[in-house]
Amino acid sequence: MALQVPPHLRDVSPNQGTTSAKRTTSSSEDDRNVRSRPDEDEEQQPGNSNDGELTTTPDGNVPQEGIRNHLFATFKNLRKLNVKLTNAAHHMKFLIDLRDRNQVPKGLKVKSTVTTADLPPDLYEEWEQAHVELSNQLRDIMIRYWQLNLDKLNTDINKAYEKLLDNASEQEINTIDDLISKATSSKEEDLKQRRKGKQRRGRGATAASEDTNQQTS
Repeated sequence: MALQVPPHLRDVSPNQGTTSAKRTTSSSEDDRNVRSRPDEDEEQQPGNSNDGELTTTPDGNVPQEGIRNHLFATFKNLRKLNVKLTNAAHHMKFLIDLRDRNQVPKGLKVKSTVTTADLPPDLYEEWEQAHVELSNQLRDIMIRYWQLNLDKLNTDINKAYEKLLDNASEQEINTIDDLISKATSSKEEDLKQRRKGKQRRGRGATAASEDTNQQTS
């Protein structure tokens, strides 16, 4: 059966946030204890080693144990690549949004103190404008950096998925797609929460600075 590569694994545009990451766990026939560390989980060989029918849970879903051993390395690679893709897309979208608003992230703002006390106003204005132009250039360099990352990750994902299509059943592909989608959704939510936290801290620092200025004026 010819299976199509799902759109979320095949292509990501510069402004598109992708799905994101989630830990998955596995168990074996001889050890029923669920391990808590993701690295240990992934070292296990989940599922039956035979090529028979895949078992399902009572709700009809195929558990991670349904991924046959010879496909598990490909699954882990695809999950890692898609999490990286989500991270790259998030950072690139953030920088593009700032560029559209003619802004620069705090970490890329250039600020060099004038080395003389009697710089004429027109030269001081040129000095400050140079800061703005260089900061914008640094932001645009980082946008190109993340674009290169996205291009490479998309290429690697397509290659890995082609390998999966040649060796997996439709049911296994659906299981892997679902696990990757959950992983990338979790990563995306984590990145959003981090961004909100930085924005709250930034507003708090600005308010504190304004209060200090009012008290000293």
